[in-house]
Amino acid sequence: MSISVHYRHGKLALGVTRGDGTEGDDITTNLKTIRGIPLELTPVAAFGRKPLTSENKDGGALPNAATPELLEVRGEAYISIKDFDTLNAKFAAEGEKPFPNARNATAGTLKQLDPKLVAQRPIRAVFYAMGAYSSGDASSPKSASDAHVAFSSTGDGASPSPDLRRGVAATPFKTHSEMLEALAKFGLPTQKLWWVCDGIEEVLKVYADKVVAHYDENRDLRRQLPYEIDGIVLKVNTLADWPRIPGRSRSPGYAIVHKPVPWITPAETVLKAITVQVGRTGVLTPVAELEPVFVQGSTVARATLHNEDEIRRKDIRIGDTVVIRKAGMVIPEIFEVVKTKRPPGAKEFDLFKHVGGKCPACGGMIAKDKIKTSRTVSLSSPKEGEGRGEEAQLFATQIPSPQPSPRLGGEREKPSADGQLSADEEVAWRCQNIGGCPAQLTRRVEYFAQRKALDLESLGGIVAEKLVQGTARPVRLETGSARQTESRHGRRAAHVWRKERHQDSRRTSARQDRAALPLDSRAGDCRRGRSHREATRRHT
Repeated sequence: MSISVHYRHGKLALGVTRGDGTEGDDITTNLKTIRGIPLELTPVAAFGRKPLTSENKDGGALPNAATPELLEVRGEAYISIKDFDTLNAKFAAEGEKPFPNARNATAGTLKQLDPKLVAQRPIRAVFYAMGAYSSGDASSPKSASDAHVAFSSTGDGASPSPDLRRGVAATPFKTHSEMLEALAKFGLPTQKLWWVCDGIEEVLKVYADKVVAHYDENRDLRRQLPYEIDGIVLKVNTLADWPRIPGRSRSPGYAIVHKPVPWITPAETVLKAITVQVGRTGVLTPVAELEPVFVQGSTVARATLHNEDEIRRKDIRIGDTVVIRKAGMVIPEIFEVVKTKRPPGAKEFDLFKHVGGKCPACGGMIAKDKIKTSRTVSLSSPKEGEGRGEEAQLFATQIPSPQPSPRLGGEREKPSADGQLSADEEVAWRCQNIGGCPAQLTRRVEYFAQRKALDLESLGGIVAEKLVQGTARPVRLETGSARQTESRHGRRAAHVWRKERHQDSRRTSARQDRAALPLDSRAGDCRRGRSHREATRRHT
């Protein structure tokens, strides 16, 4: 579990979880009970800088031992494999339910309200980076607000953050390895197994010899650590290079995560059934219903099958024994089918027949959108004086309104003799009942309320379903402008909300659900209540 710990003048002042990357839970009291996290830093000499002089042009480290005015360190809290087994054995002996994995045990423990209970659990920590740094001189940030993103990723995937440049300039360390050594000198627990490589050839050699140990599972890096890992991180060592490397959407450019494929542990189970879900845009997505199986720290009972073409490519059939693994160590997927264990009579999957040609949520028509391709091709030899004889022109446009599938009685457009026109179907089946399908409306309400939209708290799947119940009917929308078309989801969500608010008072459960919603303008507890009410009036 990711944590961030702030030290002010060498003393532990704040501890938080990673949260959403901007705000996390305050777990300071609980972190103070973890014996591995020092309450006070050990003063060291190599943290400050000498003032620049003619004799000292690069600014060396201060000789006097001291601690920074502000130091934020980032790391992971964990329970070791051995301690986790002991903890679960204790729970089993006491008749309590054991934890499914060490990660859940760690997160659940650190969010406990009773620090005494946290102190009884074998929580440890390891730190690997700085998030903020201030030595108290003029060259360093004066507060956490000035430096809290000093070593964070840019997030936009384009240009390095100015805060990253300032943070690198303020720190007394020239390399990441020096930073790790300094953290250990401050008395903070750090990872002992890391290597500094000079060039990609040495990286590959260390990877083969030390990380995967030539794919010997009994000697690889996982066997040398007290906790479970699923990969490694390769970082640029020189801190001055960090701001020069563009970041990606979810990670900094100076660090790359690699997860060895052999470390992905698969498991076999039986595919009991295939259900079909309807998404916000009407796409029908098949989902595998599995015999529950434990895979890499959690029990897996469902896995997405993506689409009908993917099912046919892997030849997945109901009743098959399948191999499950976690893509990226997180998302469960069907990796392959054990065809030697296939039951007799297993039939190929046909989504259209499986749902009876109707949307499973509303019973409406389903179809595949067509993609029309226009092509002009001439392969004749050029006549003298006519220039190029071979030319090809290709462009494709998707028809805005879905065309009927051949299975529904429609006719597929075919190319003419001269190759002027052809039409292809997209992979996904879609429900055509856009305004009245309850599954689509529910997903749209969730989309309407999510963090990157109106950011309405407590409006998740269950509450969205409550709001949509009894309102799934076509909604008349005026057309004529792009703005009206783009806001159709907002119109429907506002319509659903208004109708639910005016339900009969006898619907007690619905009233209780509404009372818990931050949308209620009477409570005034919605972060953007004013903008929501204005949007509702505008769409009324």
